[in-house]
Amino acid sequence: MLNRNLASIQGMLFQLTDYARIEAGQETLHITDFDATTLIRESIALAQPLIGQRKVVLQGDGPDSLPVRSDTVKVQRILQNLLYNALKYTQSGWIYVSWSLENQTRWILSVQDSGPGFTPTSPTGLLAEQLKPLGQPSSTHQSGGPDEYPLQEPPTTEALKTPVASHYKESEGLGLFIVKKLCELLRASMDIESAPSKGTLVRIRFVSNQEE
Repeated sequence: MLNRNLASIQGMLFQLTDYARIEAGQETLHITDFDATTLIRESIALAQPLIGQRKVVLQGDGPDSLPVRSDTVKVQRILQNLLYNALKYTQSGWIYVSWSLENQTRWILSVQDSGPGFTPTSPTGLLAEQLKPLGQPSSTHQSGGPDEYPLQEPPTTEALKTPVASHYKESEGLGLFIVKKLCELLRASMDIESAPSKGTLVRIRFVSNQEE
């Protein structure tokens, strides 16, 4: 139990350090050509030992090769955060990672789990609401959504004080908020689909040929 608690605290500290670095403007892009398939499969293999004794199946599916041009480290950090978040809340069932080329300019990375999902009033539920399309279309969002994002800061513990969300941990949503910030740096779009007892799906649309 002590080891699990220490690992949880360490993970939260890493996330807070990530967030502080992003907010301080210390993140810069290092664009290179790489195979997204190789990176994703390696990340899945590294995450397998984190399953431990739980009855969770972690697997991935996608093309054997997916050449892209982007920031390798940031794409890897996005996937690691998504996998960590899925493993954190999925005690049994499955976690499924998929990737594909959407068109000539975009490729998609998705992480879906069979975990408990999130309520609309939880921090992740609020973040999912924030990621609805903007009223004015941009390079990464489509029209038809709210005029502005309702949440521009990381989730606070205020939402956890309600009876509905009292069983969630205080760190809920922080990893996904970091993913959102990294997506903004990469001009990638992010959307979340989640419901209680129905699991969570996070979908990222990356630019295939990222510029410096």
